Amino acid sequence: MTRQFNLWKKSLFIIFLLFSLSLSLTAQDSQRSPETTLVKNSSNPPGDILTSTPFTGNLKILFISFKYPGDERGIVSTSELRSDADLVEDSIERNSYDKVSLTIDITPTLTMPNPPSYYLAGHPSTRMRADAAKVAAQAGFDVDSYDREILFGRPILGGIKAFGTLNRRTAIMNNGVEYTMVHELGHTFGWRHTNFWEVKSGSPISSEGIEEDYGDRYDMMGSRGAKPPYPASIWHHFNPWLKYRNGWIPDESILNVTNSGTYTIQALDSDPMTGTSVTKYTALKIRKDPFTEYWIFYRSLEEFINYGPVITRIFNTNIYSTHLLDMTPGSQNDDWKDAALPVGQTFSDTQNGITVKTISRSPSEVQVEVTVDANALASMDNLPLIDVVNPPSGQTIEGTVDYLVTAFDPDFGNNDGAGINKVTLWLHHATDAAIYNLQMGLDPPTPVATQEFSAPPYLLRVDTNSLPGIQTRAYFLVAKANSLDGGTRTVWFEHLIDTESLPVSPALSSPSNNATGISTNPTLLWSSSSAATSYHVQLSTLSDFSSTLVDQSGLASTSYQASGLLNGTYYWRVRARNAAGPSAWSAVWQFSTGGSAPAACA
Repeated sequence: MTRQFNLWKKSLFIIFLLFSLSLSLTAQDSQRSPETTLVKNSSNPPGDILTSTPFTGNLKILFISFKYPGDERGIVSTSELRSDADLVEDSIERNSYDKVSLTIDITPTLTMPNPPSYYLAGHPSTRMRADAAKVAAQAGFDVDSYDREILFGRPILGGIKAFGTLNRRTAIMNNGVEYTMVHELGHTFGWRHTNFWEVKSGSPISSEGIEEDYGDRYDMMGSRGAKPPYPASIWHHFNPWLKYRNGWIPDESILNVTNSGTYTIQALDSDPMTGTSVTKYTALKIRKDPFTEYWIFYRSLEEFINYGPVITRIFNTNIYSTHLLDMTPGSQNDDWKDAALPVGQTFSDTQNGITVKTISRSPSEVQVEVTVDANALASMDNLPLIDVVNPPSGQTIEGTVDYLVTAFDPDFGNNDGAGINKVTLWLHHATDAAIYNLQMGLDPPTPVATQEFSAPPYLLRVDTNSLPGIQTRAYFLVAKANSLDGGTRTVWFEHLIDTESLPVSPALSSPSNNATGISTNPTLLWSSSSAATSYHVQLSTLSDFSSTLVDQSGLASTSYQASGLLNGTYYWRVRARNAAGPSAWSAVWQFSTGGSAPAACA
């Protein structure tokens, strides 16, 4: 994701940490609340968060152009946006080998309901997205029918040009740079940065290397600071690992190299070979260790690295960026041109028994000689796979949510829980501190909720209205699975929580709590709730409301007339609702109508 976090450090980050409060949820509810619906993001058996959301078929994108009250115009004209939209469509469609077709609609320039100070006072991207969706809907656009949206508005966040928000749905642009649009759109699909691993001396994989933040200038998810003499052109490609996980490249076009040999790699700009007669691969994949793979491929259209294959280090978690390796350590004046492996040169990872030598090159393909230690590969552990089943990707969370993940270790099977010793779930503010800890292999530093599980279901229930420390802003659901054989994998799931648009829980009024001698036809009264459009009341003989005598929603008033009760003890509660969803339930009160308690309902 683009470094929007740096802007929060100076102000918002400190404020957010002051409100962050660790809460351990030690008991899991056996009953799901009526409003909770589990929607799977992936197929059964469980998948992997890295591959469970393919990006194929027809997708609808909405460009929302807006201005703030008092502004004369937006930052980009409608005609300019149309031109940029055409470029984005063409770039994505060609990168996907026509596996994706985009339909991009553009709003006229809309006026936001609040000034910039309103958005800066809270979590900017959350508030901005909510209001942009509101004004777009008022203009006749069904925002929820689109797969993604890009917002275009005047810079207010310290002049930052653009960033992809942490909800896997929305990107925000403060200018009309078409290549940046593709980059930020990629973040909404969970695509991480492609960085350059620069090495001053030693081997291309020296631990003393420096990660140049999204410095892979040959990849759409890199390209930071692209300027002459580097040609910022439409010919950039996504790397084949990303294309593969999106469903753009078939399995048979990616060779998992487990034996030494000589292999031919076709240029990345060519349509991948398919079928059973594949002889030229789009990429070679070599496993380095349980966490890491090398992907070897050829970029024939990039001017400065079209003289040999390039090698990318892929981390099998969505926490780390990918690394394009510096193949000429010590040549620092033009380090970004040092990514290709020229004919006759060899890349070596002696610790893991891997070498790659370029044998020949033509405009359409390269030939490489690969050596691998088959014994090392055979003894390597498989790490757990984790998938986030609920909430759905791109959904803004309101009210009560069940965070549900699946996890299994391929060494033991592919059913949920197979080979898993424990799973830990954390809900954490999306902050630099969280990212730093995760990239250092540490647990999230200040979670607002956490729970550990020894067996499935791995489900963390959170009431965003009542949990201390929850605010309207971006969050990570962090999931860590520990395998029975010692392997560990951690992933994050980014999303937005909105606590501002929901109504406040009502306060109960009458009958008073623990009142006795109440009529068998009582009138239940409660206070009005700010922003509520209706109320929902429940009455039961059971304190957990697992069965109810009254379950009435859609009430316009703040009272309900019950009738026909027996002598006994009753429990009741109320919640409010508006277009954003339900509030949390009120406190549970009880009253007695006298005599013995009635029998529990079946």
